Amino acid sequence: MQETEIAEIARRFFSQKGYKLYPEVTTNIFPGRPDWVAVKETICAVVECKSSLSYGVIEQLARWPIYVGAMQESEYVRNKDKYGIPHLLIAFTGEGGSSRMADLKEEILKQYRIGYYVVKREPCDFEWYKRSSYRRGIKEGDFHSMCDTIHECFLDGFRYTVTERMSPRIQPGSRHTAHNIISQLNDDMMIGQAGAAGGQGTYMTPFKRTMVKVRDILAKGGEYHISEIITRLNNDFGGHHYSSDSSATSSLPALIEKLEVGVRSETPPYRFTLHENGNKFCAPVNEKVGKKKPKAKAKPKTKKESK
Repeated sequence: MQETEIAEIARRFFSQKGYKLYPEVTTNIFPGRPDWVAVKETICAVVECKSSLSYGVIEQLARWPIYVGAMQESEYVRNKDKYGIPHLLIAFTGEGGSSRMADLKEEILKQYRIGYYVVKREPCDFEWYKRSSYRRGIKEGDFHSMCDTIHECFLDGFRYTVTERMSPRIQPGSRHTAHNIISQLNDDMMIGQAGAAGGQGTYMTPFKRTMVKVRDILAKGGEYHISEIITRLNNDFGGHHYSSDSSATSSLPALIEKLEVGVRSETPPYRFTLHENGNKFCAPVNEKVGKKKPKAKAKPKTKKESK
């Protein structure tokens, strides 16, 4: 299974548990970019999705308490209260090569209170399974529990079974600091695709957020001088990520054209209108899992070709 497929199953699984999930989150309080940050009321969880339980994915999760602890103990950090630890840390992986977990991995997971879920995919094209699920009120893509630790769903011709190998436990210090993570989450972060390899997926950054605001201004229609765009950013859209208005004024015009967000008029005073591709900038990623492209049907051979 590809990591993007595992990440999509994780999204469905935790969404059904009542979590709101944010993919590929970047913040100014942690150097990493987790696959999912999941929020349910006041509970914050970080979920990393990989094809197997490697030491790399364990390190990604353990880095949260290690990094925040180092920042809070450092004499060189002024604002120590801005950092946050999620309530729950979760590894969500495929089966990998071996069904048995290494003793060292198990000890590290216990030490850092990390939860561990495994997803297994099996072909399942039986119509009776679909009918049986519908009779019980279970729709395609919905998870139902076989027991407390095993959950199952049918999607796109596959049966996905999620098994909880190790339950996550509350991280020390998270009750007083997790709100710092939640406060940095925005709905515009939904453009991301969790599990994508570096450089292949999309994710929200402060720069992209500014450009999305510019796109929304131009999408209202009309022509806008850069000074008008800056004024609207400050008054109606909560500002921009640049250190000053003058810096934004000098940087944005070239970027608006380069990223095809807007088109600048040919004669002064230069004004911008929405580019024909402007609405595609940072459009949400929506990809189905499990489905494979149907094979093209072979063309029937003619009499000449058969000879």
